[in-house]
Amino acid sequence: IISVSNNRTSGSFLYVSGTSTVTITAADANSIQLVEFYIDGGLNSSDSSSPYTFTWNTQAIGDGAHVLKAKAYDNANNSRETATFNVIVDNGAPESVVITSPINNTYVTGTVTIVAAVADSVSVQKVDFFNGTTLIGSDTSAPFTINWASAGESVQQLLATAYDEINNALNSSLVTVTVDRTAPLVPTIVS
Repeated sequence: IISVSNNRTSGSFLYVSGTSTVTITAADANSIQLVEFYIDGGLNSSDSSSPYTFTWNTQAIGDGAHVLKAKAYDNANNSRETATFNVIVDNGAPESVVITSPINNTYVTGTVTIVAAVADSVSVQKVDFFNGTTLIGSDTSAPFTINWASAGESVQQLLATAYDEINNALNSSLVTVTVDRTAPLVPTIVS
């Protein structure tokens, strides 16, 4: 298997989504009669003309790990298989992303640690943290956190956006915090 379109490599994994084109090269001293394409051991498609390709609708198979291979036949019906090719299908955005700290409608001051809890059926690539539309920063490993230097005296809205390995994204609900950097007035004893 030479290539799979519509993919992203992360570490040693190839992630695919949507409709991908799988391309095979095959050669014989005489000619190639047919190339068969297999997904998870089951025959999926075949092609009798070079370049040998098949269009794969990954949404029909479900998210998770899958194994691709091809088998080429020459005119004498001799055959040879490719090595297996492992891919991870990821068509859906993360299932959830929630800012767990600070909690909604609280007062904050100074440096605040923002924490996001994220769930995805495959893998989370990163979480971006925002104050309004301004990117505070990103974290690429759980637990997903960022330190934010709150400033001023105002109401701010925090947002987290989680990305899976194929860049499907999901936004958290907004968390509203009030930045209060002013100490209270000096108390006065009245009696």
